Amino acid sequence: MAKLITSDNVCEDGSDIFHDDYYDICYKYYSGVADYHKMVKECNALNDSSLPTINSKAEQDFLINMMIKYKMVESVWLDASIKDKHIVWSDRSSGEYENWMSGRPVNNDNCVEMLADEVNRGKWEDQPCSKLNGYICKRVVMWSDQETARLIRDSRRMLDGAISKIGTLEKDLGAKITQLEQTQVPIGFLYVQLPDQAEPKTLWPAYTWSDVTATYGQRVLKMVA
Repeated sequence: MAKLITSDNVCEDGSDIFHDDYYDICYKYYSGVADYHKMVKECNALNDSSLPTINSKAEQDFLINMMIKYKMVESVWLDASIKDKHIVWSDRSSGEYENWMSGRPVNNDNCVEMLADEVNRGKWEDQPCSKLNGYICKRVVMWSDQETARLIRDSRRMLDGAISKIGTLEKDLGAKITQLEQTQVPIGFLYVQLPDQAEPKTLWPAYTWSDVTATYGQRVLKMVA
């Protein structure tokens, strides 16, 4: 279960923070190596953490930067399995984003690792689950009720401000239309009607208009009386 937090204690254990669209995610690097199954157990024992799941290029790039930051040379296990040559995340998150090495995966019984070498860093490949890899643990955190309420209030204030501005613009537009309708138009005035624009007789109903489109090659009306 995700841990409820407040804004002042996100990842207080010194983890690196990734800001997802919906959550903050704490990624923690640990030294040492282990096979996939042992690593799953160790991450689960660490504050409800798991192995990494990757749902976007942004999250992928974040993990690549972590590998560089901690000078990792061992590949990293991902919390996933393989089905019909596609990634299946253990937390059932979307498998739309994939970053396989060319020609991978090849074996549905393998586990999934993210490579750490400089040439292929961040690419995924399938390897036997008994392989020893480095590991990073992932912990999803959610805002507390108080923080959520604050964010809702801030969003409402922004929305109210936007609605107020729209109302002002509508009033200004209405005033300009009224001014235009009251403007005197000289005989012979040409009105070029663009797509979605009002007919001139709608704007100036007191005048008579003649369609002279054939003369000018576009929708043009001339005020004749």
